[in-house]
Amino acid sequence: VHRHAQAWARGLRAQLLSQFGGQEQTGRVVQALASTLQGRSVLICRYIHPQPPPQGVSTPAQAARFVSLVPTTSDVHCVGEEELWATSAELLGLGCAEYAELAILLANYLLHLQAYEAVYVALGQSLTHCRAAAVLTCRPRPGAAGISTGEPPLMLWDPVTGERYPVGDPRGPLQDVGTVFDAANIYVNCRQWVSPEEAWAALSHLQGPSWKRYFAWTLAQPLATVQSPLTYTYAGANEAQRMEQELRQVLVSNLEGWRRCPTDWNLAVGHHLCQMLVVMEDLRQEHSSHWSFPQTMAELHQHQLVNFAGYEMFGFPLNVKWMDHQHLLSTVRPYALQEDADPGTQYALGIHVRPMTSTVLSVWVYFVTLRKVGGTIQL
Repeated sequence: VHRHAQAWARGLRAQLLSQFGGQEQTGRVVQALASTLQGRSVLICRYIHPQPPPQGVSTPAQAARFVSLVPTTSDVHCVGEEELWATSAELLGLGCAEYAELAILLANYLLHLQAYEAVYVALGQSLTHCRAAAVLTCRPRPGAAGISTGEPPLMLWDPVTGERYPVGDPRGPLQDVGTVFDAANIYVNCRQWVSPEEAWAALSHLQGPSWKRYFAWTLAQPLATVQSPLTYTYAGANEAQRMEQELRQVLVSNLEGWRRCPTDWNLAVGHHLCQMLVVMEDLRQEHSSHWSFPQTMAELHQHQLVNFAGYEMFGFPLNVKWMDHQHLLSTVRPYALQEDADPGTQYALGIHVRPMTSTVLSVWVYFVTLRKVGGTIQL
């Protein structure tokens, strides 16, 4: 199997180079094998298997949100010609993953939720011509949890951001697709690249002549999976509150150190900011479309303006996947709100920690400057 898969992939790369040399296809992702962390070479379709998400994750949007909170690494390790891929259990244990591993995890969650008739992992190139991965969902099942009326039949999900896009959207995670696979087969795109819309149009015809299949027929029974059962541990409300207090102390200490002058904290506004962050996380779990979440955020801010009457306020919420204190500080500091030297400026800080599991957490920070303006409100 190993030698046949290697020869199959090499032959397709040579074919693409011969047919379309000097064009986009020369960098197209053609892959049939990956190496496990134990050094075994396996067909990539063996990574696809339905897996239950953690408690509280019952819709595709919530599954995408959870996966997007797993810390990512840009390092892709290889064993010879093959990329090194962790299983879902291994990546959750390690606490980080690269692009393809996240896409596999999301695809397996979506298969378990049974919200779509078909789910694939797509490997290709991003807008910046870097290797990337996405999840392709086909034909939503009416009545399934989290499926809205009128959802497009083909959607691409970015596992790093948790956002989804209609196939062909130029803002999507992949601008060119090379390899698509599920548990039953592996498909390589042999279509000449003309435009993103035409390239993606081929995805609705995986059985057509534009695609080379690894197996000449779809397997009646998928190959044995490399995945093992997933177990989750959960953090309680007390642990989340303790972490919020700890992060508040760390941020306040560092912000005051960066300013090097007395800092006047407005605790009342900070309390309202914390309440807003709770709602923001709830909204983020409901909205996986890149165009709908900003609109709901704007509506939330408009509704909350009454709580900030009498202040001119400048600032914005930041949401990060939890890694460590240094990562959080390096995210907050470049926005330079702490450099306001006006002695009349007050500061307010809101923090919310939403633990999905004991190791996968969503951390929100809302840091603002405030000035009294006699009843005028600006946000």
